Amino acid sequence: RRYDDDPYIQPAPQKSNGQGKGRLWEVTQDNVDLSWKRKVYEVFEYYRERTPSSFIRNLETSIEWHYHDVADKRFAKMQANELVNHLRSGPLLSTNTEIVDTDSVVRIRHLGLSKGVGAVKIIDQVSRCLMGVREGEV
Repeated sequence: RRYDDDPYIQPAPQKSNGQGKGRLWEVTQDNVDLSWKRKVYEVFEYYRERTPSSFIRNLETSIEWHYHDVADKRFAKMQANELVNHLRSGPLLSTNTEIVDTDSVVRIRHLGLSKGVGAVKIIDQVSRCLMGVREGEV
């Protein structure tokens, strides 16, 4: 079966170097509100300027502030804690996001949107397709 009629699975762009002759597939998330990213980026930029050797990664559905290369680890962790508290009390208030705070990265992402969730969706849809069951049928 083909997946062309599925709104969540779309063909990925083909590589221009001629490699990869088969069709590749990627999960797309329609109607995902990422308007919070602009405000979060501004806050991250403020902390990046105040914390030498830190940097920002702006990904498709998440944004990260990395501080693993900062020489003063204690200062960097204090900045990270302050950053998380600021985001929770302001820019991320009433948004559908989650904060993932690790030892050296503060990641903000849309709640429930991750590679793992996408992989489970693909596996479920492929399994249903192979068994001849369409979404909504049991």
